[in-house]
Amino acid sequence: AVVITAGTSSNEPIEFAGEVSRLKGRVVAVGAVGLDVPRDIYFKRELTLKISMSYGPGRYDPEYEARGQDYPFAYVRWTEARNIEAFLDLIASGSVDVKRLTTHRFAIDEGARAYQLITGATVEAYLGVLLEYDTERVTGGRVELAPASAPRADATGAGATAKTVRIGLIGAGGYARAMLLPRFKDAGARFQTIATASGVTARDVGRQFDFRFCASGADEVFADREVNLVVIATRHDTHAALAERALREGRHVFVEKPLALTDEELNGVLVAAAESEGRLMVGYNRRFSPLARRAREFFDDRSAPLSIVYRVNAGRIPRGHWTQDAREGGGRIIGEACHFIDLLQFLTGARVVRVYAEPVVSRQHEIVEEDSAMMTLRLSDGSNAVIAYLAEGDRLPAKERIEIFGAGSSFVIDDFRAAVAYRNGREEKIKLRAQDKGQAEETRIACAVVLEGAPAPIALDDLAATTRATFRLRDSLRAARALEV
Repeated sequence: AVVITAGTSSNEPIEFAGEVSRLKGRVVAVGAVGLDVPRDIYFKRELTLKISMSYGPGRYDPEYEARGQDYPFAYVRWTEARNIEAFLDLIASGSVDVKRLTTHRFAIDEGARAYQLITGATVEAYLGVLLEYDTERVTGGRVELAPASAPRADATGAGATAKTVRIGLIGAGGYARAMLLPRFKDAGARFQTIATASGVTARDVGRQFDFRFCASGADEVFADREVNLVVIATRHDTHAALAERALREGRHVFVEKPLALTDEELNGVLVAAAESEGRLMVGYNRRFSPLARRAREFFDDRSAPLSIVYRVNAGRIPRGHWTQDAREGGGRIIGEACHFIDLLQFLTGARVVRVYAEPVVSRQHEIVEEDSAMMTLRLSDGSNAVIAYLAEGDRLPAKERIEIFGAGSSFVIDDFRAAVAYRNGREEKIKLRAQDKGQAEETRIACAVVLEGAPAPIALDDLAATTRATFRLRDSLRAARALEV
């Protein structure tokens, strides 16, 4: 048998494997290599070609790899774990000797020499090269990136007036780097401690945005008593627990949406927020956009309900993406539709009380039905809204369009770039210089909450209503009936 573990787009490994194999031999391709199989070689030797997942059954299955849901032994003899167990048993018994594979060892302090060897700078034969660490050394939980450049805050408790907003960031994905951190910087916040699952990411992002410390765990952010605003931008399944912990420590919290994935998680956060001196803020930015505020002011003197059509050109997300996972991402209704529900509540000044949702059904396995849905919402003031959350359209049309009707008037928002107000047979066009979904105003207000002790910009009851509405919409999709929130 010939096992190919190379990584190259070249077809050379598959050709060479055929050339060196005996008659009726086996070629097993584990690595990512070119697979243009040369018929002449494989035909004449009657070779068998097998494509193998890198570690065996269980590979790329989040239920197995991340959550430990093992495959039944009677049905799957060799899984990732059982493969490595068998291999370790062979080493322990002496049947497999791997010692000869290691030709060089370097202390970590001499790591540069190891790289000189494998890059060819040192002309010397090698096979396995190991870097050795001091296993007795106790390492700190955080690394200082920059010394203090200004006097430190004299009070960090949520009940005290702060002179400076000092942010502790947990999670540093694309949205945090592109939107949140630049806006908080513009709002005058200082960056104190950053923690990510990868310490390397924390260091790189921390240096980019002048954080004082970086760490590989959230504990270090909570341990830093100079942090007076905890910003949570992790994956969705950790939002509720981290927000609740921060609130129970009396910290102000800004958590990216969604606030929670289940009613139980939400209840825990709400209880903590009600008992905490800290303020709970959630990243529902649309209500802070200038066009949304113009729309609310436009209907301020109404005495009749509103009717709203909210069209979202969402685009597809692959089934395997983490946001589609019910336990990690919660799906797109919980993960993103919460934005639109919060805006509906802001525009009407009312809360969602009843929902009904129906998916756009597809026979294609790779398409997640909940990616496209028509959602109808009833609000407490009698207003009605339809959210058309659609994933099957072309990416060119604008993502969001909101049409608001009521009291003989209309207001249309186009992707938070422009709007048109209609009243008494006249129209007023409003155009912004650039798209503004409210992130800058949102972060400015969050900083004001910390500095001035102001109340949170969105009431707890409104946060709860928005989040529960997403839960009931998801339930409605599956139950095929309207549900009370």
